Amino acid sequence: MADTDVRERYGPGDPNEAVIENTARPALAVADPAPLGLAAFALTTFMLSGHTAGFIPDIAWVGLALFYGGMIQLLAGMWEFRNKTSSVRRRSRPTAGSGWGSVASSS
Repeated sequence: MADTDVRERYGPGDPNEAVIENTARPALAVADPAPLGLAAFALTTFMLSGHTAGFIPDIAWVGLALFYGGMIQLLAGMWEFRNKTSSVRRRSRPTAGSGWGSVASSS
C-alpha cells in the first residue's frame, strides 16, 4: 500500500468500513543542476589551463577532470533530463562530462 492510504469512513455506513484513497505523491523535482554543471566545467577548465601554463601538476587536474568535470557533469545531465529542462542543457552536460572523462583518462 505504498501509493494508497486507508482512512476511516465518517458518516452513514458501516463504522468499521475503511475507504482506500489513492494519494500518490508526484515525484520530487531535483534542484536546478545548472550551477553544479557550470561550476564543474569552469573549475576543470581553469585547472587544465593552469596545467597547460605549467603551474599545476598532473596529479591535481586529472582527478578533478575525471570525477568533478566528468562524473558530476554526467549526473547533472541526468538531473536535467529529470527536470525536463531545455534540450540544449540536457545534451550539453553529459557531453561535456564524457569529454572531461576522456581527457582525464588519456593523460
